[in-house]
Amino acid sequence: TFEMRFAMRMSLVLMTGMAFNFLFDEGHSYWFVMNAFLLLRPMYEESRYRMRNRFLGTAAGCLIVSAVIPLLGGSLTAHFILASVMVACMYTAVPGTILHALFVTCYALTMTTMAMESSMAAVLRLAYVIGAVLFVLIVNRFFFPTSMGSQFRYNFQMLFHMHHVYLRILENALE
Repeated sequence: TFEMRFAMRMSLVLMTGMAFNFLFDEGHSYWFVMNAFLLLRPMYEESRYRMRNRFLGTAAGCLIVSAVIPLLGGSLTAHFILASVMVACMYTAVPGTILHALFVTCYALTMTTMAMESSMAAVLRLAYVIGAVLFVLIVNRFFFPTSMGSQFRYNFQMLFHMHHVYLRILENALE
């Protein structure tokens, strides 16, 4: 069933992602699992939309933070103000859009740069997003795939099947 295929894909993504997290305990490897989880959607087309938006928003967010963080001069107060603005924008943006991914990335990197160098944080963030996009793309394409077109055809077929069954029940009742 549709639900079972999605559950199997989600299980595969989470199990593989957690194995990656345990094998490469780098400190931020959980970003890979988190991004893969957020990118996986029941339909291939929905996941593709999320993957494109997540990548573009993350790339833009990394560029913005890489340009803004050096201007803050290492001020903890400036970091918190920037993070506060970004989290407010993040919660007002529509989830799954490029703008939302941009604000999420800016917020996360602003907080992360208090503990690590900003260019390293941006490279790690972008690398984990690219890895998650490629991984989810492969899983969606080759493991229990579901597309809107195939699901629509199946639902349409089931609609006629149910209609036929109800007509049989009505016919039997009339006899």
